[in-house]
Amino acid sequence: MNVDERNRLISKWIERQKRGLAWDRDMVLRQQSLYPETEVELDDIAQHDSELYWELLLQALHSDQSDDVLQSLSLRVQGLLETCPAVFVERAETQALSDSQFKELLGWILPYEPDKPEWERLRRVAGDLPGD
Repeated sequence: MNVDERNRLISKWIERQKRGLAWDRDMVLRQQSLYPETEVELDDIAQHDSELYWELLLQALHSDQSDDVLQSLSLRVQGLLETCPAVFVERAETQALSDSQFKELLGWILPYEPDKPEWERLRRVAGDLPGD
């Protein structure tokens, strides 16, 4: 995936997150379905190339920090951390130490099993727990 393809994917995915709901002409808030292919494409990348997926999630984070985007990103980052903890927990810790936007994103994550040691580590680096 070249730079233009990455940028296009992330731009469309961000727009999808930010414009998920819209008022129709009867002033009823309705679900929109902008760029559903971006979800499929990101899911496919997550399954086949976790390194590229990580980079794309960081790119999306650094492109937009709106609540809608952070909420969606938190679910994707959580999935990556829970499916590949041996690879990505330490990387997430390191990223949070030098990247305040990523550190904030960690605060949006609600893990399924919060008592697992890796989540304690991540909550500590996010500032949710005191250091040792």
